[in-house]
Amino acid sequence: MSSLSSSSTPRLMRHEEGADVIPETRGWLRKEGETLHNLYKRYMVLKGCTFSNHRNEDGPATWTVDMTQASVRVGPRKNEVVLSLPQKRISLFAADDADQARWVAAMKVAIAGGRSVDTYYKLGRLLGEGAFAQVRLAADRETGEHVAIKVIKKSEFAPQEMEYIRREVQVCRQVYHSNIIETRDIFDTSAELFIVLELLSGGELFDQIAEAGSFTEKQAAQVMREITKGVAYLHKSNICHGDLKPENILTKSKKWPLDVKLCDFGLANFVQDDAASEEQLEMVAEKAQAGKGAVAGYVGTPGYVAPEIVKREPYGPAVDMWACGVVLYIMLSGKMPFFGRNDAECLKRTAEGKYSFPAREWSRISPEAVSLVKALLQVDPSKRLTANAALAHTWLADPDAVADTPIEDLAGIHSRKRKLRKAFTAAVTIGRLNNLMNLSGGVDGTSSSSADGVSVGQATAVAATVEGKDDVANVAAALADASVSK
Repeated sequence: MSSLSSSSTPRLMRHEEGADVIPETRGWLRKEGETLHNLYKRYMVLKGCTFSNHRNEDGPATWTVDMTQASVRVGPRKNEVVLSLPQKRISLFAADDADQARWVAAMKVAIAGGRSVDTYYKLGRLLGEGAFAQVRLAADRETGEHVAIKVIKKSEFAPQEMEYIRREVQVCRQVYHSNIIETRDIFDTSAELFIVLELLSGGELFDQIAEAGSFTEKQAAQVMREITKGVAYLHKSNICHGDLKPENILTKSKKWPLDVKLCDFGLANFVQDDAASEEQLEMVAEKAQAGKGAVAGYVGTPGYVAPEIVKREPYGPAVDMWACGVVLYIMLSGKMPFFGRNDAECLKRTAEGKYSFPAREWSRISPEAVSLVKALLQVDPSKRLTANAALAHTWLADPDAVADTPIEDLAGIHSRKRKLRKAFTAAVTIGRLNNLMNLSGGVDGTSSSSADGVSVGQATAVAATVEGKDDVANVAAALADASVSK
């Protein structure tokens, strides 16, 4: 996977501010002359709030414009970009529709340069808080619409860790699908990043399932179908989510059938540009063996991470399908497929693909549902179903064929989630702090070194802020065991 490349054109946000995370824009445009209206090819650079005109790529600027004094719109002529200034208007022409959209989007960011999120939104109470961000309720000052604003403090990240933030911003600006949380705006300041999201009042998926009282296999199939559609869209867009889990699957409301949406792209990554076709996506696991179209390193959440991640092997979109299998297993049984006395044992079972279907929970589940679980929880990623293949599976493809059989004993969803949340948060803290642990050496909680010279003990101390320190050492030990056993 590449870090920051994708063939998709970023969507226009309603308002955007900042230039830290959004990279500068440059390229050739044709400028219309003011008198004879001839078109002249010019190299344009948009950096921060300054737009400059150059006769060649390396030449000096012949004039500059303060974008905070300008407005931009799509012109009536083909691929025209109209830049309006206090004293004049400039017409520019892009090479094609995608290039036009790229320039208009970038200019909107620059034009909003001196403004803040408070200009457009009134921030309210805290909705939730994680290791790296807060989510606050807010209201659009113009329309009164309620939204959720994710506030990320940049001081929590080292410079190299800003890669995670850049990826999340790029994914948020690119994706638009009924099963993906909608990003309304992005505001970037020197200290904080604000991502304005649609408000999903239904909360986490598993909370809705547990609170429903009764839950049928048909309902489980409907929910899984929506999750898989979202994943299929991401993969078609060359995006691997990388951290699918119940906390990152939200519902728009509490009304059934549930409107399910995927969220949190902090660990997302882009598949290389030439891996766009479904056939190529199915071959990602094979490419991973050659180090192509994949990422090396440990990210994700124990219990949901795929075996290839636990073993520290390069990975691709197939990891999302493994996580879908885990989520489906929990929906149908109320239990985790991979468990143990500690996270080390859990991850060891994951690496080996050791799980079972106890009769107490699974005797009333249809063979078709069990078949899909097995097809998703394949240790070998090349044998795991892709998102499109999963949608074509009988259990998901034919809603009328799925029984309305009640699923029993789902109270475990709540208790399991409470028990593991702290440890999961700690583990994600470790994964997102640029892989602080070097797992090729000994892991004793105090002496192992990392790529940045940080000991596991220090990493554990970081995780202690979320009260998951004991589990972090267990996670490290399990990963080290998996690495040594390869």
